[in-house]
Amino acid sequence: MKTFLSSNFFKSAFSLLLVVLLLGACKKDLNIPNDQVDPTQRSLGLNGDDDPTKIPSSINLSIGNTTVPSKYDLTDKFPPVGNQGQYGTCVAWAVGYNTKTAVNGIDNNWSKTDLASASRQTSAADLWMAIPTTAKGNDCGGTNFEDAFEILIKRGAASAQTAPYNSSLSCNSSPQQSWTQEAGNNKLESFRKINLNVNEIKTYISQNRPVVLGARLGDNFMSWNSEAVLSSHSGFSQVGQHANHAMVIVGYDDSKGPNGAFKVNNSWGSNWGATGFIWVDYNFMINPEFGFLVCVVSNAKGDFNPDDNPGPTTGDYDLIPWNVSDDFAGTGNQRERTAYYNIYNIGRQAVKASSKWNMCYIYYNAFNANDYGIILYDSYTNEYGSIGDNGPLQSGPGFSGNWWNNIDIPSGSGMAEELFDDSYVTWNYTMPNITGYYYLVAIADAYDAIQETDESNNFYYLGNEYGDPVYIQNGIVQGLQDNNPATRKLSAPTAGAKLDSPRQMSRANYNAYTHTEISNMLLDHKKSGKLQSKIVAHQAAKAKRSR
Repeated sequence: MKTFLSSNFFKSAFSLLLVVLLLGACKKDLNIPNDQVDPTQRSLGLNGDDDPTKIPSSINLSIGNTTVPSKYDLTDKFPPVGNQGQYGTCVAWAVGYNTKTAVNGIDNNWSKTDLASASRQTSAADLWMAIPTTAKGNDCGGTNFEDAFEILIKRGAASAQTAPYNSSLSCNSSPQQSWTQEAGNNKLESFRKINLNVNEIKTYISQNRPVVLGARLGDNFMSWNSEAVLSSHSGFSQVGQHANHAMVIVGYDDSKGPNGAFKVNNSWGSNWGATGFIWVDYNFMINPEFGFLVCVVSNAKGDFNPDDNPGPTTGDYDLIPWNVSDDFAGTGNQRERTAYYNIYNIGRQAVKASSKWNMCYIYYNAFNANDYGIILYDSYTNEYGSIGDNGPLQSGPGFSGNWWNNIDIPSGSGMAEELFDDSYVTWNYTMPNITGYYYLVAIADAYDAIQETDESNNFYYLGNEYGDPVYIQNGIVQGLQDNNPATRKLSAPTAGAKLDSPRQMSRANYNAYTHTEISNMLLDHKKSGKLQSKIVAHQAAKAKRSR
């Protein structure tokens, strides 16, 4: 943190310093003096240029609708309160030192002693220096959340022991090569935007998931020094209008203050606030005058614990979508389309109809997977007809129709071969009137009824020529790559075949929803009843349109 300026100098330069220093001005090297700092000189460092519409939303679908404890505190899951000093590095402290260290500790059950060790702490200095200079604003004054998250996902960050935040570091220099090598062992998997909703934030906290916070500060925040609850701004003469700052929500208490309050971990040292923390009123937290962006992260599980890696598999069962395509149906209505697909068994054993598994063909929004629909649902079951029979289901989640197939799929064969002696089947449907960037994906064993050798190759994504999600405008698909199996027949897949991973429509394609997230979404909807609710709503809308 900055040392005191002399009183004469401070008086003469007060108006200038308030704006320049507090918006994250940065000198040539990092310098962490003592904790006694003039409150008008505390540095921030969140540019506030992140586009929330381009940050994928969390799809933990039970969040926000559950009963949570009346209070919960993750403070002991965090390293000691840090001090960013006079530099606009709050994002690196909030995302790296605090959140990444905490999720590592939670995953690995680290003690307070572990968390106090620099070897266990994620370095704010390394993360800050790894962010490109062009993304740090003028004079390294600050950055955005996405810049820091991208580094942690793609590169990772070294420990604070390897890369300490001290006066030996230059604000504009790049990390040492040895730091980058170590950083590769400490990555995040993804970050997700969550709703600025009191119960939703509380639910994540109660599930041991810290919430990264972007907030606009007022003058009273700068000099806070008590356990009292912050519930309003007192003005902006010290910070400039709507100065942005990055912090972490680490707890909550329904009995704190008149409405309940969230506990927030800052990076201004332990002599600020209540030993480095501040309590923020529930209602003020979700007021856009204060909170404007909240995110949670998913850790790369294998970073610190080799036991997280899966053991050997038998290779007995492995289903894979194949010859998947989607094209205009050739009618006058451009929303009318034809889906082509097959499901192949590349495992060693036959997949029996008695396993009661399924295939779903779905669309989901590239930035909000809660916006999704099941276009087609194929059930493989022995509940209907005799072996080799198939027919329509009277009910199911597919809005264009549902089908049952009483077939076993031998090793090295596909459902289309077994049913129709062909390499694919077709299904006509009408795309809903949706607009945005969407994935179209065929999922084999969507409800995870079969324990397979490779669960990741259950997903076949359709995209544009670059592999990105397709743009759909008012239900009309634009730019979908032409891979119609009627004109381009694929050879049969072999054991161990891999499918392309999805790509996120962003500048680096690094933060797409994972296979596991989409699978868990479908399972959660099925188990919670939300899927049935979605079906009923769709059927009601369809009936209304047909009147």
